[in-house]
Amino acid sequence: MQTVSIPYKASTEGRSVLTRWRQGYGAIVRSACQALRRDPSTPLKVLTSALYDRHRSNGIDHWLAHCAVLEAAALPNKSIVFGGKKNLLRRQKGLISNTEWKTMRLRPMTSIGVRNFNGNRHFRLSENGRVCTLTVHKVPVTLTLPEMHGTWGKLIRALTIVAPDKEVSIQFRIDNSHLHLTFNEMDLRRLAPGETLTLARDRELVASGRRARGRGRGPGYVAPRPKTPAADRPVHPQWLAPVPAAPGRCVGIDLNPNFIGLTVLENRGNPNDLSDCRVLAGHCITLDIPASASDDATREVLSRAAGHAVRLARAWNAGLITLEHGLGKLRSRTKNHAVNRTINFWGRTIILASLTRRAGLAGVSVSTVPAAYSSTIGNMVFDLPDPCAAAAEIARRGLARASDRESGILPDYDPALIQPHDLWKDRATEQGLLPDFGRVGSWVECHGEIKTAQIALSRLNRRDARVGYRRPLPRPTDVTHPWSVVGLGRHKTPGMVMKIPVVMGKMDTPSTQYAR
Repeated sequence: MQTVSIPYKASTEGRSVLTRWRQGYGAIVRSACQALRRDPSTPLKVLTSALYDRHRSNGIDHWLAHCAVLEAAALPNKSIVFGGKKNLLRRQKGLISNTEWKTMRLRPMTSIGVRNFNGNRHFRLSENGRVCTLTVHKVPVTLTLPEMHGTWGKLIRALTIVAPDKEVSIQFRIDNSHLHLTFNEMDLRRLAPGETLTLARDRELVASGRRARGRGRGPGYVAPRPKTPAADRPVHPQWLAPVPAAPGRCVGIDLNPNFIGLTVLENRGNPNDLSDCRVLAGHCITLDIPASASDDATREVLSRAAGHAVRLARAWNAGLITLEHGLGKLRSRTKNHAVNRTINFWGRTIILASLTRRAGLAGVSVSTVPAAYSSTIGNMVFDLPDPCAAAAEIARRGLARASDRESGILPDYDPALIQPHDLWKDRATEQGLLPDFGRVGSWVECHGEIKTAQIALSRLNRRDARVGYRRPLPRPTDVTHPWSVVGLGRHKTPGMVMKIPVVMGKMDTPSTQYAR
């Protein structure tokens, strides 16, 4: 799903009507949340009817009440203060008035999209996308929208064309200043001549083995012909024709706040055997997003990084992109506020959403795997910088899960493939702390031995002389090839892409030789 946010302007009367509707909508959300906390088995249909009868004096209709109940049912099961706990304490101290407190409790009003109602029951976009009319119980409110350029402008004008064909649904969400449109980006795919979006969806359901909701199509079903022919139908600006996927290839992504590792891996043998892995390419993206960057600038840099990953997959005919999951649970609470800000507030969800959308539009699948021990295994086996080495192991796990859903995340342990980088190996050998990898029986024990040696080395050396077991990150000044460093975006956009040179050989040689 993709969301486009547009600022809007409305008249004073329109603002007052919107405020009244949002007050009723927010009251239903709060009441439904409390009712579902008391009795989670309450039928949503019964709850919607009861709350609508109670708050219908605010002017909203039954569908908006239904949307409010669904929003309350999706809220997390934890203590929630509508309006914010900080603002509630300020209200208790008399720092803000009752009117200001009620304004802070106003929630954005959501209208879920419906295909049969030209995309939505209440919102209508004009042909040029400059005006949006919100109508509830025959009471219209006109919203004036600015002229949008770029990708968002193309998407808005495309939605105004395809919505009357009753094939797409558009969810609208309105707050104090912006109108948010959410739709399925695959509804703007390129259709074959003579094909409709309904038939394309049915074909995808049959290919995936899933069953469509509701009553099935009869043998004589004929899909309604849209008003807009397939040749004149707008296409998503980021849509790309699918490329044939080579078997056994995957792009692994290791996400970090400052660095993103991309590695193209090939394994046409046993995915759990590291000796069958072959590194084809490795890219390291440095984000270099300043701390004072705006949300739009951060979103643009991360979107360009996601686009580079999709282009890399298409260049090597890889039909799968794999990254680790569980990053949303990472939190830092150290005394270093810079580290806390870097780890806690980087846009991990932004790049994941952008990558999923762009990969779907390019015909590339996206999967996630657990990230446990991926950095240790990658740095011990693949002679690549830390992010790219971890990305190689993540790509291997993606291929293993694609071939067998019940496959474990750890590869087969082979001490002959473990080769730490020379600086850490020499330092550990001098102190007599280098683990004996031949006596270790699994990657979990190997990880424990490496961590124990790393802690001992850290205590024996000064802070400026410490050496980690992870392979050092590349620097633009260290790369000798003139083609190895390119900009991530335009000349003023932060970020660089460093192409790590790799040497590829035959499949019967160890994987570490391909990465050298």
